Amino acid sequence: MTADALTYFVATTLDGFIAHPDGSWGGFLAEGDHLAAIQEEMAGFDTVLMGRHTYEVGLAAGLEPGQPAYPPLRQIVYGRGLEMPVGSPIEVVSEGSVEHVRALKGSGGAHWLCGGSTFAGSLARAGLVDRLVVKLNPVAFGSGIPLFDALDGALPWRLEGTRVFDSGVVFLRYARS
Repeated sequence: MTADALTYFVATTLDGFIAHPDGSWGGFLAEGDHLAAIQEEMAGFDTVLMGRHTYEVGLAAGLEPGQPAYPPLRQIVYGRGLEMPVGSPIEVVSEGSVEHVRALKGSGGAHWLCGGSTFAGSLARAGLVDRLVVKLNPVAFGSGIPLFDALDGALPWRLEGTRVFDSGVVFLRYARS
C-alpha cells in the first residue's frame, strides 16, 4: 500500500452494488480462493475508515457495540449520533469528515475506506480517494446500495491491474486519473 493513500477496497456485484437495499450483503461469495487475497490486501493497511451505516451493519451481524470490526487496525467510524462504550478502541468522528480524512492522509500510513456508498461518494467528490480495488463478485442484485452515491459527474479512473480467481471473483485495481 502507498503511504498517505486512501484505497476504497470494496466488494461489488456485477451490476455495481455493494449491498442490498437494506444494507445486508448476502450473496457475495463467502468461500473460495479469493479469500486469502483479501486477507493479504487487508494486511497492508494501517487504518480502516467507515461510515456509520457500514459499522451498524457489523453490529447487526453480531459485533458488540464498541468492538472493532477489523482488529488490529486503527478504526475510525464517521457519522452523527454514534457513541462507543468507554474504553472502545474505535474513534468516532461526528463532524467534518472530509477535513478529518484530508488531515489523516497527511499523517502517513495506508488507509482503507471500507464503506459505505454515501461516505465514499463524499470523499471521492473531494478528491480524497486515490485508489479503488473492486472485488467484483459473480452475482447481480438488481437493486441496492451503489458503489458511490451522489457523484457530481464522471470520476475517471485508470486501470492498473486485474486478478482473476477460480471462484469467479475478479479484483480490479484502479488509480484516480
